Amino acid sequence: MKIVFTQFTPPFEHGMTEMEYLEYDDWFSKLRRAFAKNEEVFFISLTKEKKLITIRHDGYNALFFPVKNPKQRQSRGRLWYENDEISSWLHRFNPDVMHIIGSGSQMALNVLKKVREPLSFLWERNVVNKNTLMWEDLDLCDYYVHPTLDSIKRAMARVPKEKLLKVPLGADTDFFKPVKLEKQFDIVSVGVLTPRKQIDKIQKIVCQRKYSWIHSGGYVKGPPYTKVEDLFFFRKLRKLFSKYPQKKSYSGDICSGRFSHQQMPLIYNRSRIMVHPALFEGAARAVQEALCCELPVVVSKKAVPWVKPEFGIALDDLSQLDYAVQSLLSDNDKIKKMGKNGREWLMANHSFSHLYDVVARFNHMEKPEKEKCPRN
Repeated sequence: MKIVFTQFTPPFEHGMTEMEYLEYDDWFSKLRRAFAKNEEVFFISLTKEKKLITIRHDGYNALFFPVKNPKQRQSRGRLWYENDEISSWLHRFNPDVMHIIGSGSQMALNVLKKVREPLSFLWERNVVNKNTLMWEDLDLCDYYVHPTLDSIKRAMARVPKEKLLKVPLGADTDFFKPVKLEKQFDIVSVGVLTPRKQIDKIQKIVCQRKYSWIHSGGYVKGPPYTKVEDLFFFRKLRKLFSKYPQKKSYSGDICSGRFSHQQMPLIYNRSRIMVHPALFEGAARAVQEALCCELPVVVSKKAVPWVKPEFGIALDDLSQLDYAVQSLLSDNDKIKKMGKNGREWLMANHSFSHLYDVVARFNHMEKPEKEKCPRN
């Protein structure tokens, strides 16, 4: 069987090289590696380089096609990068199955329009809303894959039930696991510093309560850092030191920056709880990683509705965030008990072997007759 996986959010969007992108060990890289043992697998993405980049990795071939319009990027929630050669290559390769990871990409839409023969799966990684449900990608794919039941319920407002599929996405319980280390930070948070992630709410609580805090995903500015610490750590200077420099406060209680995938288990295990007040999420992978490392979580219920009281606090109203964080951090026994419950729940409900079996069944599904699945 010929299988193609695509991710049209290119490596440079994440500040990575092409090889670093392939080595990032998430569920999708594991699926590519696992299926490559018995099937012919290709991975397709984009690059800022002017020539096609081909890399043999983990038993499959990865192709990074040059972006035609690198400055256009994103607007109206969609990624507008394009390349004229990918569809032609797909026609020549003639895959049996295409897994398109991520909706909202113009490149994915072009592929779904022009390459109709393979069985196509569009994997949702973002929050589903009225705007995204109007995207043409959803009409053109054979099946629309979601990581949560909540996401499927939202999609059912516009997409026929028979083309909606759920996968058990979770964290790697072998890589992310509890390790006995001294707890250096009260709070860990993860995410790009955008309004959607609401990291500023954590920042305010940390300042008020004098908590220790580590953030992965960007360089926090302003209090609890001093003006001198902010001034010293400007972009041009930090590039002189290392690829993943850390912005540490003089006291050592505050740390932020970009951390590699390999560093994240250590970061979780040196923290007491995770706080994740994002307005909305797709699969909320970072929350699952924290649970694997036996950290209880405090989240927005709207963004992460599957968090249960046994291992976390899901808030309907984020005005209660300060109280929730304070009450949890004041009870070490509760932190330990909830942490163990979280890992047990994740291992019972999510595993890679389960995911692989589900996707293997997907690959052998029949291509639906479009006229039998009209849009509502």
